[in-house]
Amino acid sequence: MNHYGIEAFKFQVIELCKHSVLLVREQVYLDLLFAIVAPALIYNFARNALAPMLGRSHTAETKAAMSEALKGNTNRVGSTPSAETKAATSESLKGNTNRALSVYVYDSIMFW
Repeated sequence: MNHYGIEAFKFQVIELCKHSVLLVREQVYLDLLFAIVAPALIYNFARNALAPMLGRSHTAETKAAMSEALKGNTNRVGSTPSAETKAATSESLKGNTNRALSVYVYDSIMFW
């Protein structure tokens, strides 16, 4: 979207469904899209809703850019915590009943 700007896109709810069938319904629409729309008109779409990179791989340039972006990473992305840290984290979470719940808002319609 950064390249074309948000004004070039239309966001619209095309179907309301339960969260449990969301990926199945998304795949139906992706299959329909790829069957009727010219590939040149499809903007940054994956053919598979469940596995967006299925059958594709990053180019050497993209891999280099991702590697460069992670240099100096201070968020521990890509590192493995020590056994000591894992044990401390596990201990601190025992009895925690606050489970994270993801809420998605699409045009003021909430899904969770």
